[in-house]
Amino acid sequence: MGKKNILVVGNGHSFTEIDYSRLPEEFKVMRFNDFYKEDKYYVGRRVDYCLCYSQKLDTKYYCWRVVNMSGEYEIDMLNGIYAAVLFEPDKHFPSVKLLSPLIQQNIAIAEFRCFYEYYHELYLPTGIQGIALAAILGFDNVFLAGFDLAINPNALHPWENEDEISRDKLSHFRNRHPVDIQVEFLALLKGQFQNTRFLSVCENSQINQYIEKAPVIRDDLEFTIEPKPENRTRIIDVPDRIKIKNRDFL
Repeated sequence: MGKKNILVVGNGHSFTEIDYSRLPEEFKVMRFNDFYKEDKYYVGRRVDYCLCYSQKLDTKYYCWRVVNMSGEYEIDMLNGIYAAVLFEPDKHFPSVKLLSPLIQQNIAIAEFRCFYEYYHELYLPTGIQGIALAAILGFDNVFLAGFDLAINPNALHPWENEDEISRDKLSHFRNRHPVDIQVEFLALLKGQFQNTRFLSVCENSQINQYIEKAPVIRDDLEFTIEPKPENRTRIIDVPDRIKIKNRDFL
């Protein structure tokens, strides 16, 4: 058996520029929040793990289910859905697993997260917590794409227009999830999981300042970026009765 590989795909701009020659032939895929808004299948249709904050779970779970039922994606809804807990999901989400009990297994990581959340109301982005989840789940090689530390000056995600609304959203994200805390957490992860390799597969990602780039391991690029259909899902109308109360949380 080869080492277990996972590609953790954040929603930063660089995930549209993955160097596929740095990826192994087989790997699991982890994605976050509104990933289905991408304009192409940059890492394929299969999604083995999805993660969001519990405060967003009611809407994100609904959206993931919709794109799964439509056949746009192949999401493991029964085994791969995780929530980073601010409050525990209720009985309507029986298949959802909680990230916090896993985090609590590593005291250093749990203390780090709790210190900033409790005393400063600062939170690790979902994607950064997903990197921790991949290590905790025991993957040997954690390949990273789309982690740009919110450096883009105009928009947080590649599917957003570079307008005033997007800039306000980006500013809110930076205030809620400071870059220095993300960098500090990445250093902590590398120290706590010394047998895990954290490797970037994006040439222009800002995370390359803190995570080494994966080596080129194959020349025969067999991965084809599949276009999405013209009638692809862009906006999902979530039923009013299950919309989240706090829309300001990112």
